[in-house]
Amino acid sequence: MRRPQCFHCQGASAFTFRAGSGTTCGSRHHVYREVTVNELFDLPTVDRAPKVDSLAANGVRPFSILRADRAGWQTRKHAWNDLGLDSRAGREHVSTYSPVGAWSQQVMTSINGGLSTFDPVLAEACYTWYAPPGGSVIDPFAGCSVRGLVAGNLGHPYPGIDLSPVQLDANRDQGDDWATRDLLAAPVTWLDGDAAEVLPTLPAGSFDYCLTCPPYHTLEHYTTDPRDLSRMRWKRFARVYQAIVAATVERLAPDRFMTWVVGEVRDGHGMLRGLVQLTIEA
Repeated sequence: MRRPQCFHCQGASAFTFRAGSGTTCGSRHHVYREVTVNELFDLPTVDRAPKVDSLAANGVRPFSILRADRAGWQTRKHAWNDLGLDSRAGREHVSTYSPVGAWSQQVMTSINGGLSTFDPVLAEACYTWYAPPGGSVIDPFAGCSVRGLVAGNLGHPYPGIDLSPVQLDANRDQGDDWATRDLLAAPVTWLDGDAAEVLPTLPAGSFDYCLTCPPYHTLEHYTTDPRDLSRMRWKRFARVYQAIVAATVERLAPDRFMTWVVGEVRDGHGMLRGLVQLTIEA
C-alpha cells in the first residue's frame, strides 16, 4: 500500500522540492513523494549517535505539520545537544532586527537570545526522509554547524558554503571535535565563499540532497561583506537569491530532493515581502 503526500499545502515552513518531474498536488510547485505505510511508522535507528533513540520511537513521522513542542521531539533534541552541538557558536556577532517597543524587543530577545538557531531533529528528519543512504548533501547557506554535523553523523558527506570567516571557524572547530570523538561517519567540510560564486564551480548533478536555511533578508545581519544577502536591498537580494536557488538545483542529481527552510519577512512598513513565494518561483 502506498500513500501519496504533499508536504507543502498544510502551511509547513520547510519546502521540499524534487529535482526532475513528479506527481503534483494541483500546484505545479508542490510535488508528491509516495511513501509506504512501513516507511511512515518504522524509521531506522541512528547508529552513530547512541544517545539518540529512533525518530519513530519519539513520535517524529513525515507528516505535513511537525510538532517540535512535543515531548518526544524535545527528548531527541536534548540527546543531539548532549553530543556537543552548539548552534549559536560563530553567531555571537550577528545583529538582529530590533522591533519598535520595549515589550516587542523583550519578546524577541527571549527566543534563543534573539538569534536564530537550527533544530537538529529537523535536520535528522529531513536527511532520514529525503536523502538516500550515504547520499551527499549540499548546503549553500551553512551559517551554523548543525546541518553539517548531523549529516556527517548519519553518514552523509556534506560540503557547506558560507562567507563569514567567524562562522566558518566555529563550524570547523566543532567539526574537528566531533571527528576526534568519532561522531562523524562521513566527511564534513565547509567552503569559504559566496554561494553565488562557489556553486557554479561544483560539478552539476553531483549531490543527492540539499538542506539549507537562507538569510531572511535583513532580519539578521551576518557580516559587512557586500556579497552578504543580508546586506542587500530587496530587489538585488531577490535576484541573487533566486540565482542561488537555481544553481543549487543544478548541482542535484536527477530525481533528488531539496529542502529550503524559510519563513516570511516584512518591509519597513510592515508589509510581507513574499520570501516564501520568491523561493517557490525560483
